Amino acid sequence: MQEDHQEGIYDSRRVYLRDLSCFEYHSYLSLEKFRVNCPRCGIRVEELSFARVFSRCTKRFEDYVAKLCEILPISSVAELLELDWKTVKEIDKRYLAKKFSSPDYSCLKILAIDELSYKSGHKYLTIVLDIVRTRVIWVGEGRGKETLDRFFAEIGGTRAKEIMAIAVDMWDPYLASILKHAPGAKVVFDKFPVNSGILQDAG
Repeated sequence: MQEDHQEGIYDSRRVYLRDLSCFEYHSYLSLEKFRVNCPRCGIRVEELSFARVFSRCTKRFEDYVAKLCEILPISSVAELLELDWKTVKEIDKRYLAKKFSSPDYSCLKILAIDELSYKSGHKYLTIVLDIVRTRVIWVGEGRGKETLDRFFAEIGGTRAKEIMAIAVDMWDPYLASILKHAPGAKVVFDKFPVNSGILQDAG
C-alpha cells in the first residue's frame, strides 16, 4: 500500500533572481519561494525549473555568464555585469565541471605529455594533450609514474594500444609508464611538447 502523506507549506520568502538584462537595465525576477514540510522527507526547498535551488540568478543568466567567461577574464565579466567576482567564479567553475565531467577519449592517436609547476614550483600537474585535436584531455596531480598510470587506467588498455606516437621530454617516470601501457607508441622527445601545442592552438 502506498504511504499516505501530505505536504504542507513550512514558510516562504520573497526572492529576487538576476535575469538577462533588458537593454542597459539589469532585470530581476521577483517571486515568493516556499519551503515545504514533508512528513516523510522533512523540510525541503521548492525547486524551480528556471533556477538552481540556492542560486540568486536564473539558469539562462548563468549560461550567459559562463559564455562570457570563455572569452573574458573573470574580473572583466564581473565588472561588465556588476557582479561580485566570487559569484562569477563559482558559475564558471560549475559550468567547467559540467563541460569536462565526461572527457572524450575516442580516437587518441598522437599525444603530448608534460608537467606544469604551480605553488612556487613545489607542486606539479601532469598534462596530456591530444595533438590531432589540439586540446587538453587530462590533468593529474603530481608528475610521477603513478600519475601517468592513472591516465592510462582511465582511458583503458584498448585505447592505450591504439596510440601511435607520444611527444614527451626525457623524464624517466613518464617513459616507464608509456612503456608499460602503450608499448606500441613511438616516443618523440620534445623539449616543450605541451606548452608549444597550447601556444599554437591559442595563436
